[in-house]
Amino acid sequence: MSGCSYHADQPQSWHCPSCEKSFCTSCFPGGEGNFEQGKARCPLCRGDLDFVPSDDAKPPFWKVSGDFFKYPLQLQPILLVTILLVLTQIALSQFMNLIDGQYGDIGLALTLAVVIFGWISHYGLTVMRLVADEEWKAPSVFGEEHNLLLTIKLFLAYISCGVAVFATAFVSPNLAIMVMFFLTFAMPAIVMILGITESVRDATNPVLMVKMIYRIGWAYGLLWLAQMAISNGSAYVTGSVGFQSESIKLIVSLLVLATTYFSMVSFAMMGYFLLEHKQKLGIAGGESGETLAPAEFDIRKALGFSHVYLFEGRNSQAFELVKGALRRYPDDLRLRERMHRLLILKGDQELLFKHANKYFDQLIAKGNIGAVARAIDELLAKYPAFRPSVEVASEVASLFVRQGRFEKADSLVGDVDAWECDSNVKASLYLLLAKSALESGKVLSEVTTNAHAAAKLAKPGSPTSLEAAQLIDAAKKMAPQPV
Repeated sequence: MSGCSYHADQPQSWHCPSCEKSFCTSCFPGGEGNFEQGKARCPLCRGDLDFVPSDDAKPPFWKVSGDFFKYPLQLQPILLVTILLVLTQIALSQFMNLIDGQYGDIGLALTLAVVIFGWISHYGLTVMRLVADEEWKAPSVFGEEHNLLLTIKLFLAYISCGVAVFATAFVSPNLAIMVMFFLTFAMPAIVMILGITESVRDATNPVLMVKMIYRIGWAYGLLWLAQMAISNGSAYVTGSVGFQSESIKLIVSLLVLATTYFSMVSFAMMGYFLLEHKQKLGIAGGESGETLAPAEFDIRKALGFSHVYLFEGRNSQAFELVKGALRRYPDDLRLRERMHRLLILKGDQELLFKHANKYFDQLIAKGNIGAVARAIDELLAKYPAFRPSVEVASEVASLFVRQGRFEKADSLVGDVDAWECDSNVKASLYLLLAKSALESGKVLSEVTTNAHAAAKLAKPGSPTSLEAAQLIDAAKKMAPQPV
């Protein structure tokens, strides 16, 4: 599967045939319920988009082959085998009585033989449908999920194939051989088509058989080879044991046991094939994409489309899109972050500085002071004239002091008297400078000067005032004593 044109590590979920661009769910979010008239339109050319769900999320069937062979070992298949073996013994008893010249009901014996092999196909079709729905738990032997009509249709499809071979034999024996070989190769396709459409006409339609084989591709050949090997498994088991035994009952019982086991494996394998290739076969169901709440879709659309526009060099279009979304959702942090990046690219200092403080305020409200510190570092490196709001500067400077980045803290606070704020805020800034000076080992006079300034501006008895007094006392104790 191809990747997204704008996120190299993401698979495509949408493809535009017009401009040959592929989009992941980050670039193009939402589902049918979000799109105008249910149609997804390319953000670049406005053409119709094709939904491309991921088929390759499932490993190829040969990588999970062990699961197929373990499938019949579950409780319900074992129960089915037990019932079938009991029925086999009853049927065989009737046959053996007839052979020995005793009373035997041939009608009952034949009926039981039909029931035995019919039940195997009946149960197997349910196995195929459940595995195709990614349900690996074996169905109940007497559960309501079984479809008797579908089993009858399967036998009608088999009979139709036999009639086709017989009819062509009157036209040409060679043609009949070719038809027989084709139908043998197409047998897994016939069963899978019937499982999808539940139509005998579709299952026996050679065009649909060829289409299914073509859509699945070369992997169908592997499926067919595996099916042939599995179908011959029962013959091998009964042959290897039967020639060494004189017991007809044992031979027939082994035949039923092996046929049931390998049929379950075969049907599970076909079900997994439908699961693995359901998008190619057009049986995925569900909607295209994932429908989101209107507001969430609007936000993600602005984020995704703006990313695409930036890659395509359509910066102004990306800017206007995010700007419009921010008017509708001013408190969304994702949109604020995207606008911040767009303004850095745009190089409009006035808008950037104005927006940055709103962005930083929201980050602080979310408790993400570390992101604010990194963003301020980035801005100051490019725009030394940038000054955050006093509230932001105070929060980030406090973080710098705790991190031991004293020069950064001092630089961010700068000249306290230059800040336009009330005396309590200025007191907290002086206190920050005093802490920075003390912990960085600067001259004690700088500690006391800033601490006195903080104490002077702070309200008496406030935490700032009390902390300033403690710093002053600490500086006095650390000062060298006269000899």
